[in-house]
Amino acid sequence: MKHLEYEIRHVDAWQEEEGCWVWNASFHVANISVPVNVKDFEKALLYRMRKAGIVSKPGRTKLVSIDGCLYELQDRRTEEPLIAFIPIN
Repeated sequence: MKHLEYEIRHVDAWQEEEGCWVWNASFHVANISVPVNVKDFEKALLYRMRKAGIVSKPGRTKLVSIDGCLYELQDRRTEEPLIAFIPIN
């Protein structure tokens, strides 16, 4: 079975005057692997994030696909990026 590899990174970001968020720095947390044929890919990413020890409060965050490959876990109200899932392969 083929897997997609992702690096989980904690994101430190600041908000520009226009309201968009810019990554200031990011820090490696873990590498994860998700099967390609999983039914709900975003749910699988969040499950593996929790298995890596990262907990998010339900209803306070949302998972956003930035470009179809890169995902961010964002604060639902402010859209501040908190965690990034960066493809490795």
